[in-house]
Amino acid sequence: MKKLYFFLVLCGLSISSFASQLTFRFDASTLDGISPAGIHVAGGFQDEAGFPGDWNPATALLTDDNCDFIYELSVTVPDGTYEFKFVNGNAWGSDETGIPATCNSNGNRTVTVNGDTVYGPVCWNDCGPCLSTMPTTVPVTLRVDMSLETVTGVVSVAGSFQAAAGVGGDWTPGAAVMTDPDGDKVYEIAMNLAPGCYQYKFLNGDEWGEDEGAIPAECNVGGNRQFIANYNGLDAAAVCYKQCAACPTTVDTATVTFQVDMSRVANLATLATQYGIDGYSLSSIISVAGSFQGAAGVGNNWTPGAAVLTDPDGDKIYTLTVELPEGTYQYKFLNGDAWGKEESVPSACNNGGNRELVVNGSAPVVLPAVCFGYCEDECPPALPPVNITFRVDMNDEIVNADGVYVAGGFQRPTQWVKDTLEMTETEAGSGVYEYTYLLFPGVYTYKFFNGDGGDAEGETHDFETGGCGVGNGLGGYNRLMDISDVTSDYKLPVYRYNSCNELAGGEYVGITPINQLGFSVSPNPFTNQTIIRFDNTTNTQHSLSIVNVFGQEVRRYNQLNGTSVVINRGTLASGMYYAILTNSKGERGIQKLVIE
Repeated sequence: MKKLYFFLVLCGLSISSFASQLTFRFDASTLDGISPAGIHVAGGFQDEAGFPGDWNPATALLTDDNCDFIYELSVTVPDGTYEFKFVNGNAWGSDETGIPATCNSNGNRTVTVNGDTVYGPVCWNDCGPCLSTMPTTVPVTLRVDMSLETVTGVVSVAGSFQAAAGVGGDWTPGAAVMTDPDGDKVYEIAMNLAPGCYQYKFLNGDEWGEDEGAIPAECNVGGNRQFIANYNGLDAAAVCYKQCAACPTTVDTATVTFQVDMSRVANLATLATQYGIDGYSLSSIISVAGSFQGAAGVGNNWTPGAAVLTDPDGDKIYTLTVELPEGTYQYKFLNGDAWGKEESVPSACNNGGNRELVVNGSAPVVLPAVCFGYCEDECPPALPPVNITFRVDMNDEIVNADGVYVAGGFQRPTQWVKDTLEMTETEAGSGVYEYTYLLFPGVYTYKFFNGDGGDAEGETHDFETGGCGVGNGLGGYNRLMDISDVTSDYKLPVYRYNSCNELAGGEYVGITPINQLGFSVSPNPFTNQTIIRFDNTTNTQHSLSIVNVFGQEVRRYNQLNGTSVVINRGTLASGMYYAILTNSKGERGIQKLVIE
């Protein structure tokens, strides 16, 4: 049959009367846990639908874009009858094995396609939907194991569930306090919630800065943890604080030596004196703050000034040695003992806005003496200051009466002062605002604020996925500029507010395609469905974001462990998009995606 279709295509004949859209719909509303690998469908339709072979349990992924527990996949296949089954994962052994006789054929499900056909929604090992009546709220219990942490106050959880659960406003730290009634260091909180998807983070305390920091990639959704409460509710097993799985029963400890080279900071201080610039000096206290502090006994996590490094030989390389249990930790160095003095960590060595270290076993860990604010262990030269002009296009925004501001890690003497650098419109009615600031070449974070920076939230776009920024370690994102080699006055691109897109010649040029992952899209352009394939010989976890030309994320696929993902058009309008693929190693692929 495939040879006949190929012949018809070669002859320029229409085959639309022989091929139809088949949509699989799977009801996961009562499924007892969804595999991190996702819900797949495998069957005799796959080869005809463009997948690499029939009955492959790892290629035909269903998605639930609106968290209604109905997972869907649409394919185009020739009319006919096909056998298939659903798979809770991506391997045989996690497939349905008890399909009732009324919808069973040779141990499988069956569907006859004669024109566009929708199969389901059906429940796991059933012939119809899971429930006839749906509860409005279900019991939810979250648990966190703090056995590897030093708990000095409360343990709490903050997230998008709080308002619905009646424990403060969403993302309010300290309002949803967890308890440990039996003293086993497993803290829990119970509540009633409407079924749905919620994001959250645990805190070893009651305010931001005492939270987990960067969530490991294998359980990271949009920078946070995520739980799914289906119609059976959720009784979550305890996860280890800052980790994705249960805490190990036995833990090795190792000596860890932090090192930072502050010579460039000292050289900048000398230059600043020559040029009469305030705010540049080498502090008498060089510290490191991070998620390791509680375990190392040097203050609470993310407390600046508690973990102090020293330089006994005066070579400007500061060190601190601590004992740490096995685990993954985030940290950053500070030229001082308070926030506002911390380094901006470049994207090449950045995880969620911070540096990261892994302690595995008892062997001593001596971290390289990295240059403050850089990834390298050799500091670049301190160049003379230049005028840098920040520019932003506000034409798509209602400009706040208090004005437009820019703030960031470039400010001196204190970083991120959000209500002092007011931008001015380049010319009346242009909608483009700018601000020029004298600073030394380097790597800096920043973002724009629509309104008085003291009150305005500022931009909220995922600049890291968009390719022009990094995470800030608190579930948000900042823009990132690398002007390390700039030797004369320089104007940054005109960015659309809350977007990575740049204005050039009156049009937005979008995102520059890059490919570090053997990343391909076929067919492209496409009408209903395309397949994204990528190299993944080490089974590394990937995530995929679909972004429109305005830099807005319109669809996201998380926890991809295979080598391909099927993109269904669904409700996406015709036009150009960008497919942005990233993995836990920091590799990235960006390709244009065109929907006809």
